Amino acid sequence: MIDGSKTTGMAVVLGAGTMGGGIAAQLANAGWTVWLLDLPSPQQRNRLAEERLRRLQNARPPLLALPEYAERIHAGNIEDDIRRLKEADWIVEAVIEDLQTKRHVLALADENAGVQTLITSNTSGLSLHAMSEGRSQSFRARFFGTHFLNPPRYLKLLEVIPLSTTDPNLVAGFTRFAEQTLGHRVAFARDTPGFISTRLWIAHLLETMHLAEEFGLSVETVDSLTGPLIGRPRSATFRMADIVGLDIVAAVAQHQYELLPNDPKRSLLTPPKALRYLLERGLLGEKGGSGFYRRQNDHIEVFDFLTQTYRPRQTEPLPFVAHLQTLPLPERLALIAQAASAPSPEARFLHTLLFRFADYVASVGPEIADDILTIDRVMQWGFQWELGPGAMADLLQPQRERPYYRSIGHRRTYLSFAEDRYLPIPKEPEYLCLSERKQEGGTLLAEASASLIALDDDVVCLEFHTKMNTFEPALVRFIEQVCNLVEKEGWALVIGNQAPHFSAGYNLHLFLEAIEAKKWQALDAMLKELQFVFLRLKYASFPTVAAPHGYTLGAGCEGTLHCTHVQAARELAMGLPEVRVGLIPAGGGTKEMLVRTMNPLEQQADPLDALENLFKRLTIPSISTSADEARKNGFLRPTDGLTPNADRLLYEAKCHAKRLREENYRPLSPHPIPTFGRAAKERLHRALEQWLSEGLITEHDGFVAAQLARVLYGDAETQRSCTEEALLQIEREAFIAAAKHPKSLERIRHVLTTGKHLRN
Repeated sequence: MIDGSKTTGMAVVLGAGTMGGGIAAQLANAGWTVWLLDLPSPQQRNRLAEERLRRLQNARPPLLALPEYAERIHAGNIEDDIRRLKEADWIVEAVIEDLQTKRHVLALADENAGVQTLITSNTSGLSLHAMSEGRSQSFRARFFGTHFLNPPRYLKLLEVIPLSTTDPNLVAGFTRFAEQTLGHRVAFARDTPGFISTRLWIAHLLETMHLAEEFGLSVETVDSLTGPLIGRPRSATFRMADIVGLDIVAAVAQHQYELLPNDPKRSLLTPPKALRYLLERGLLGEKGGSGFYRRQNDHIEVFDFLTQTYRPRQTEPLPFVAHLQTLPLPERLALIAQAASAPSPEARFLHTLLFRFADYVASVGPEIADDILTIDRVMQWGFQWELGPGAMADLLQPQRERPYYRSIGHRRTYLSFAEDRYLPIPKEPEYLCLSERKQEGGTLLAEASASLIALDDDVVCLEFHTKMNTFEPALVRFIEQVCNLVEKEGWALVIGNQAPHFSAGYNLHLFLEAIEAKKWQALDAMLKELQFVFLRLKYASFPTVAAPHGYTLGAGCEGTLHCTHVQAARELAMGLPEVRVGLIPAGGGTKEMLVRTMNPLEQQADPLDALENLFKRLTIPSISTSADEARKNGFLRPTDGLTPNADRLLYEAKCHAKRLREENYRPLSPHPIPTFGRAAKERLHRALEQWLSEGLITEHDGFVAAQLARVLYGDAETQRSCTEEALLQIEREAFIAAAKHPKSLERIRHVLTTGKHLRN
């Protein structure tokens, strides 16, 4: 049976289309062997599956956590490789959305699968009951729906649709596997057309388009209203349609139109005028270069509904939007709720859109889900909404006689459609929530820059609060205060947060101010303070566990490198990109990477080869696209953990910290670090000359890297061992030498102004 953290297994994916390939990649990322099967071609039998595999390897953003994981996927066809079905732990049907085709493929699965093989369909809304008709009793017990969103690696929602004939124990085991190993959040839907996600999303999307034309609002205006302003992603409405593909949007809408003759929004599932116009001309969105938006040279144009031509996008914020943006989301919604007769068409549009959507959810909710909590989670997990439609409706209509959510005592409850009563929101200990911990009085220390929060089992969590969780002197001093308290109490420390990113590095504005004022001693003191607190984490008497996710750059990466253990989310953008900004990693990052490279257990036959490889990684930096890649690049150790499901990250970090504490953790002892003096210096400078001649770096990259090299060869003529303190001093000196160059100042200003690196 598939259950829990089953990191090895064999799956067969039937159908080598986009979704089949994405599911295969996600299984390969989890460590599974996958057979991707499609129909045989006349000459090259496995052509369809092989072509999909090539596309997987070239996908951007990458669908595979590491390119070599493609070796875990085998291309085949449904005739020559039919025996693979008997060997599989799981068969995923992912062929085209045609009921008869799916029934045919599932009949093959029924005839050829092993007696314990799990069988699921990845349909986005066809009847699973109809698919299972005529199948064996054994098949029906092992069959249910698994609706992944595309691409599966990046969209965490997984709708699971069990039937009355499905063995509930198999569903429960698979749910644990999907959440712990594949990294998804599972929501249970009913066997209705479109399930929850597609039913609500496509109706809401099409109604937004129709209302845009009705209110005479432009593409960019509607997207400014339906994105972050109401707690939705920046892709909002028309940009989202372009990303999905306008042909896909139209096909999904048509599919729902045919399957839902009594749906209250059925008339809106027909394409509005602008969408029809674009479709007729083959303008299908991002994949074709033009849709509601298109890029022309260095600027963006939008489709104008009135003229049916493209024009430059208007970027001036609307007064209505500018005002609302200053308020918290609940206050924004309260104002929108009062805007039925507002003079602003934008306000009336939003009022109409959100109230109509709330009415739609009230109408179809009991048909598609057991409760409002499931509906809200589907829209949050699947579409990155800050609030689900139920929570939003309660804010829009606070005086409703029967709200979706109620607080009873200290417990929050939600409306169950199936039981027609309120149920307490379940406790989920494996999904730690820092905001809930703080509401329950778990804050032990707090300042503007950070908080220390009690988890449980004598484990505490240090949460950063600065913009992008960047380091600054106040945060560094708070970490020192935390270390003193944790040491005194005998706790274990987790460093983590539930913001979009772990830490984007050190506050570059502070570096810029010091450099412009030529306050070199103040800059040295800032760096020394940062280095000291990271050493404190490394040699603390208590275990320190970092839980990085998202951006873990610069000082964020350096702090992580110094922790006892790292429990990283799979989606991890980790690295030391300082050379691109005209600086070097000087929070101990250069030193710590040298320590790891010179570790005898990891050292190559020629230590100078290893040193040059490290030098190249720091001089021509790349940011990891996954925790797997961060490990490959040396930023994570083989012993560090990887959490596929970011929502479980703090829980798994807490568990590891607890284990270390209970095992009577003993801190590390400092050891000298071998350096290679003149031999290393000559080797690294030769490498710089070669990279410069090959055009891999600019002259200023070379200048900055030459300062960085001093840390790696130790500023000595002969081979010797250096203390960490000596190398940290060289780090600071090299950082300041690089910072004094005018071109470094240009790079820093450019990055702060544009968000992009300057290659000067």
